[in-house]
Amino acid sequence: MKAESSLDKIAAIKKAMAATYVEVSLDDVEKLIKRSFHATRPKRGDRGGIYYYDLKVGENVAIRVWTSVSVRSERGRDVGDSAIRVQLVSTKGKGRPLQTGKSPIVKRTQNWRTNLQDLIEETLELYEEKEQYWESLAGGTRAPAVSDEEANAKDEDGEGADGGGDQDEGSEPPDEPRVLDETASWARCSDGNWGVAVVDPKAKEGDKVRTRNQAGDESTVTLAEFDRVSYGKRIFYKGKQEGGRPQRSTYDRRRF
Repeated sequence: MKAESSLDKIAAIKKAMAATYVEVSLDDVEKLIKRSFHATRPKRGDRGGIYYYDLKVGENVAIRVWTSVSVRSERGRDVGDSAIRVQLVSTKGKGRPLQTGKSPIVKRTQNWRTNLQDLIEETLELYEEKEQYWESLAGGTRAPAVSDEEANAKDEDGEGADGGGDQDEGSEPPDEPRVLDETASWARCSDGNWGVAVVDPKAKEGDKVRTRNQAGDESTVTLAEFDRVSYGKRIFYKGKQEGGRPQRSTYDRRRF
């Protein structure tokens, strides 16, 4: 029997060291967060069918950890489906994201605990470096609109992957609000209140748009918090309204 060559030994070592996918349960994430970041008073929630934890770090700001664990199955998504994500969010409303671009990720491999703890600490440092900026951004209406689909976008958990992911160094302030070149329609939001449905895919909170109701009344509305996408249109909650009759919170056929 021939002696194992040096190249074979190196290949065997690399294979043994390669990061492989491991299933991460909700209990696993909760234990790590509560033990390492107990002072932030972690609070569990769910959105878009995925569990998350909010770690409160300021008056208006929290670090949100998307667990990749499905609410329906109580299990982590399959390999290659979604990674664990971390982002700064506002504690007001539904937790709108405060950072632009893709959220930094932690791939579900053997070292996920260390990588997740490091990423949370890095996000905390990012907040502390510009605390006043993040608090001001979270307390106002200007923020990049990111859907649940973007927040939980698919990322490969394949072999050889390590923690980390796409992260924009030093997030830039979001663009200034603008007036959209369209006449928007009124639509129902998730909680039953009236919102504004816009076609412009780049519409964001703080932008203004002309609206027209079924009676033909026109007004200008400031887009507030992003709610959802419906029939290809993005629906925002109604902010400040200028002109026209105010939209009622309850649909009244006699009004039209």
